Amino acid sequence: MLYIGEKLGTGYGPRLDVAVDPLEGTSIVASGGWNALAVLAVLITATCFTHRICTWITCRWS
Repeated sequence: MLYIGEKLGTGYGPRLDVAVDPLEGTSIVASGGWNALAVLAVLITATCFTHRICTWITCRWS
């Protein structure tokens, strides 16, 4: 899991916000194992994650 404000990468290139959430098998995701499920979102900095509050986005599956 990433913590809020954690730095990733080399510092070169575009600045991005990253959010990740392991949905099934948290420890399996963390260790790079098989049969786990995680969600990843990457956006240009300050376009979406402007508040330090994590909220779930609800979706309706077709």
